[in-house]
Amino acid sequence: MSLYQPQAYPETIDIEVQTPKILASLEKRREWTDYSLPCPSTSLQPAAVTGNGEYVFWVAEPKSNPDLWKIAISEASGNGWFTFDGVITAFLRRLCEGALDVPFFPDDLLESPPSFHPSRYTPEDRRRAHAINTAPATGPMDSEDVREWARRQGYDVAPRGRIPGAIRDAYEQAHR
Repeated sequence: MSLYQPQAYPETIDIEVQTPKILASLEKRREWTDYSLPCPSTSLQPAAVTGNGEYVFWVAEPKSNPDLWKIAISEASGNGWFTFDGVITAFLRRLCEGALDVPFFPDDLLESPPSFHPSRYTPEDRRRAHAINTAPATGPMDSEDVREWARRQGYDVAPRGRIPGAIRDAYEQAHR
């Protein structure tokens, strides 16, 4: 199971990219068949997906209090829904402990050990002001080289102290 996250790599688990696609597919499914939803589609927020294509949703009601959001899971190969009357952390804990059986989840869902892959921010990704800068794969940068390069490029950089992430990103991009 992959949990959606903002600005994730790969885009297949990026919540901002996948949410409109998933909700549009639910609406199309409702138009073409007698497919019913457990709540209004405006209250569904994708949270995760299994390898078989079952979607785990937050039922975002009430919108103002995410601590009360329940869980709904859509069956990938049918019209079924499974609902869990609890928050996502309780759902995941019970699922991982084997205390919760979601009938249409794949049998091998828990066979792979849990893993975590943090989102990767790129220099081009300016959607969030607090985007973190990761250390370059080439190793540490020589601060004086970065400062000299930045000055030649017209950046205003202090003679000492921390070099802003945008400048480090630009330097790294220019030296690839």
